[in-house]
Amino acid sequence: GEEITENYGPIFFYSPKDDRQSRLWKQYWFKCQCIACQENWPTMHEMTQDVLNFRCHICGGIVPFHTSSNMPQLKCSCGSNINLFKGLKELADTELLAESANTELQANRLETAQILYTDYLKKLDSVLAPPYPDYYKVQQNIWKCIWMRHGNRVILPNQRKPVIQGEDEYDTLD
Repeated sequence: GEEITENYGPIFFYSPKDDRQSRLWKQYWFKCQCIACQENWPTMHEMTQDVLNFRCHICGGIVPFHTSSNMPQLKCSCGSNINLFKGLKELADTELLAESANTELQANRLETAQILYTDYLKKLDSVLAPPYPDYYKVQQNIWKCIWMRHGNRVILPNQRKPVIQGEDEYDTLD
């Protein structure tokens, strides 16, 4: 089977790696090996939009682009060219999706908002590789939709047990 991962609390975009590692070791006795820890990603307030990490559609590699640069083409280490204008257009085209997701969230249409945010994140992920601020803001909105819809209950399609006032049990499956 695949590895199951769980967030133990110190989220990388709010806490520096050393703080996260120390807390996890003291509380749970393990050294986190998530990609953010392995690559020592910056916290949210350290991130900027000055560098965007474009994905290579051939090998999946990452090619950094400095936004102050005026080069229209980037070259991946695999030798393939990355069309910067195409990538930037794809990012610009996601703005309508982001606006729609935000509108749905504000209108409390949570399921639709979650679907739109997920589509938005997939489109971002096809062009850029984290870390960058918008990626995590979208993830947080997806989490917010899920939490507002389900709280801390496990929901499986067509198997939801209703919550009854006064019962000690939570919404669980029989």
